[in-house]
Amino acid sequence: MRRRVSICLSLLSMALGASCGTCNLRPVVTSISPITSIAFGEPFVLTVNGDNFVPGSKVSWGGIFLPTKFVSSHELTAQVPASNLTSPGVVVVLVFNPAGSSTYVFGFTPGGGCGGFSNEITFTITA
Repeated sequence: MRRRVSICLSLLSMALGASCGTCNLRPVVTSISPITSIAFGEPFVLTVNGDNFVPGSKVSWGGIFLPTKFVSSHELTAQVPASNLTSPGVVVVLVFNPAGSSTYVFGFTPGGGCGGFSNEITFTITA
């Protein structure tokens, strides 16, 4: 399965002044591990599984980007510090992909599907 969609369709488009590059697909999250922790617990490594991950993908934990390691197009890991585990509740986990290396084709920005946030998955912090 291709991880990037080519923006340049032919040499003709380059001859007509199109910018060439890639468009990172929107990431899809299928699962996380672990899925729960106790409040005031120890820091841990969160594994995020899914599709369309790229170098430069970032894991968002309740709206805050975590230090993220790209493992493969199907797996990321992120460091969750103890300071993010201070109160019980539900945390929304997302993955963000950058748009890609080019944003213009014939002077227009390609619409939809270039980078952005994944679907959400929840992590539970228990008392």
